[in-house]
Amino acid sequence: TAGPANVRLFDTRGTLLREFKGVLPGRFPNGVNVAVGDVDADNYDDLIVSAGAGREASITALSGRDIVNGVADPERCFTFVAPGGSRDGVRVAVGYLAPSTVPSYRPNLITTPEAGRSVGTVSVWNLADICDCGSHGGHHMSGMGGMHDHPADDPPMPVATFRPFGARRGAVNLAATYQRQLGGQAQAVIAAWQTPRQVAFTAIGLDNR
Repeated sequence: TAGPANVRLFDTRGTLLREFKGVLPGRFPNGVNVAVGDVDADNYDDLIVSAGAGREASITALSGRDIVNGVADPERCFTFVAPGGSRDGVRVAVGYLAPSTVPSYRPNLITTPEAGRSVGTVSVWNLADICDCGSHGGHHMSGMGGMHDHPADDPPMPVATFRPFGARRGAVNLAATYQRQLGGQAQAVIAAWQTPRQVAFTAIGLDNR
């Protein structure tokens, strides 16, 4: 809903556990999006929050370790602005997708704009290109409001970009999951859908395609 970037955590019975106010600065005409994943490789799932359409594509992650330990203001693992227009917003997911980045033991960040010229495009990022999350227990941020790991003229680039529905326009929803292949093995995939009746499952090879 429209308003500040407030995020609430509930248990499986619907009991409110924690509330984090103003996770991203300002007000959001279409709310914010959330995902969960261990972006700093400390065995605690972190909370990833991104701006909805109508705002810049800002993404931040709150330390799951701090959340579990009841820290009032959890440390930010990273803050990152995905490419796009100033009002495109961004949807996010987290998962182990690109084989070339898995040895870091950190998942990939997956993004797609909610609006704008690039709507329908999915990008997969190596978190090592965005921040030093988990490096010696510290969190070095890239993007707005944090320490830059890259010069201003050398921004992070996605390891893979694709359009799961080709030239069809419209925002897509994202989830990182596994799909069973012939022979009984499971392969990491990105599930993308625009309607409940059609889902595209995309895997990424060693060549980042």
